[in-house]
Amino acid sequence: MTGRLLIAHGEASRRILLAARATAGSGSGSGPRAAQVALAATLPELETKLAARCPDIVLLDAALPGLTATGLQRLATAPGAPPVLVLLPAAGGLSRLEALTAGAADVLDAPYQTDLLLALLRKIIRDRDSDREVQQRRETCRALGFADPAAPFAAPARIRVVAQPGPAAERLAAALARATPHRIDLQHPAHALDAPPPDVLVMTDPSETRARLPDIRSWDETRHVGVLVCFAPHAASEAAAALDLGADDAMTAGAEPAEIALRLDRLVARKRAAARLRDIQSQGLEAALTDPLTGLYNRRYAFVHTARLAEEAQASGRAWALIVGDLDHFKRINDRHGHAAGDAVLRTVAQRLRGCLRAQDLVARIGGEEFLIALPDTDRGGAIDAAERIRSAIARGPVTVPGRAGPISVTMSLGVAVARPAAEAPQDQVIRVMERADRALYGSKERGRNTVTVGRRRRSAA
Repeated sequence: MTGRLLIAHGEASRRILLAARATAGSGSGSGPRAAQVALAATLPELETKLAARCPDIVLLDAALPGLTATGLQRLATAPGAPPVLVLLPAAGGLSRLEALTAGAADVLDAPYQTDLLLALLRKIIRDRDSDREVQQRRETCRALGFADPAAPFAAPARIRVVAQPGPAAERLAAALARATPHRIDLQHPAHALDAPPPDVLVMTDPSETRARLPDIRSWDETRHVGVLVCFAPHAASEAAAALDLGADDAMTAGAEPAEIALRLDRLVARKRAAARLRDIQSQGLEAALTDPLTGLYNRRYAFVHTARLAEEAQASGRAWALIVGDLDHFKRINDRHGHAAGDAVLRTVAQRLRGCLRAQDLVARIGGEEFLIALPDTDRGGAIDAAERIRSAIARGPVTVPGRAGPISVTMSLGVAVARPAAEAPQDQVIRVMERADRALYGSKERGRNTVTVGRRRRSAA
């Protein structure tokens, strides 16, 4: 989660209340980390602060004087614009459909329930990070000389409405069939995950959604299925919980068919973009960009990707970090147990690394027993936390190798370097930050191994 929030509302009391609600639970893990909150009372003030502060997300009152659908579209679709969550008052201002059509990331009806507000903020940030990851990995592939495959013909998606049988469910399915070009089928909750899996599940019971999401997200056949949950006003807390468990979108029951169609089109487009990226990797790219032993990215991919990360960080003004990790006494493992055992250790280490990093983080094997982890949008504290998490994950238990007499203990030393936006070429900055991380790694080795050291910037001579 990132933490620069801009709230634009015409009423001072509402601005203060929204700031309190939007930061509820900050630091406790239940809310987005919003260390910096800016307030705007007018549209010109909003535009000024948008340009000056580069917020991560905007909370925008739909009834802000002077705001039009065209103006919102200009704000929401400008290059580098943050996502906008539009707050709909009880009366007046833009409608739900106008706001969404203009490019709002989502809308929230008054009264603004805190748990749903926080869940939507988290969902919007996840969507933003996911979209950035897809775009960044696509640019990395282009830089390596791999072109995007031609976009396939956009066939209608398969949409499955999951609901208890009855007139309400039938009306919803019929409305979707009229409003979208997609193929709609209606299923009882007991058959929600029947094969073949759909592209999107429309779940009409938030509690049912919560119960089924762990299975949906864990099964290979359904983990990439989109989930849109419909909720009644009294079930907003259930909808918030469903979003936090992995639902992709939520909307109030009884929404206009045009809004449902728009949300479905967005969800289908996002899922298909991610699927195209997976197709790139599945069509032979892995052989060129990944390490065949561990399945991690290799040195070639890692350095191009990290240069892209540095370039994006310079544009956004955000910090980023590199961690270099090296297995302790790995030569001793090979000498004592054989190279097959060493290979088994490396594969287990790769699994443990993947398991303790975020989706947007990069982990690569860049040497025999050396690994590189690139962390976008990460400050010094976040980088140290990540490195300690990695160190603990690697050392949490020995590696059992089939055919060997006993398990093999494994630890890792790590060096951390944090980068700030700098007036230099991204490739040059990556080299410089990598050198600091390497020096820090040597420091960890000298301090007895199985530890984390943070590299310091060298001061230039006066």
